[in-house]
Amino acid sequence: MADADRAAAAAGDTAAEIADRVEFLASLSQTTFYDVEAGSVLADDGSPAAAIARASLRATSEHLTAVHGYTEPAFAALRDALEAAASVVWLLEPDEQPERQRRTARLADEDASIAAALDAALNRTPAPTVLDVDATERVTRAADYVEGFTASPGASAVIVATWRALGAGALGRHAASSLPAASMLAGALPLVLDVAETAASLWHSRAVPAADEPVQD
Repeated sequence: MADADRAAAAAGDTAAEIADRVEFLASLSQTTFYDVEAGSVLADDGSPAAAIARASLRATSEHLTAVHGYTEPAFAALRDALEAAASVVWLLEPDEQPERQRRTARLADEDASIAAALDAALNRTPAPTVLDVDATERVTRAADYVEGFTASPGASAVIVATWRALGAGALGRHAASSLPAASMLAGALPLVLDVAETAASLWHSRAVPAADEPVQD
């Protein structure tokens, strides 16, 4: 059993339950789940939002699939999975289209500035201004949103604390904690899955027309 599985079992989820949740998210790529249907919120928002959210959600699943097979603590992969899922929630949770479009533009601008900086570095040309990319806001907002769908009091604070602990672990600083690595991961995988599943549910709600809103020809 991998460390991530032992940790999840210690937190109350069996290894089989965790495996089922990870495999279900991975299986979505073999279906029409990532299609954006006509008449949906995402179809109305335009392709940039859908493309960014789709890529982040797929990245979340890929990280979780990789973590499930690790035999060593997977701090970095779990942190990346959590950040990617949180970005999807942050991007799609506003009900107001202008706010979703503003967030889409912000992510697109960040990606473009990072690509431009890398190109400049590789070609030894003057570096352009790189937009600051801070995941704190996205993780915090996503954690608040996820808490609304759980029965766990204080889930938001736990998710944010887990994200910070995973970040420290990814930098090798978990040794400073009084908890062993496996214990630090005890609740991480189920919590990251909670965020990932919320992101997937939110995607579905935005990519499929509401039942009371028939598609117009």
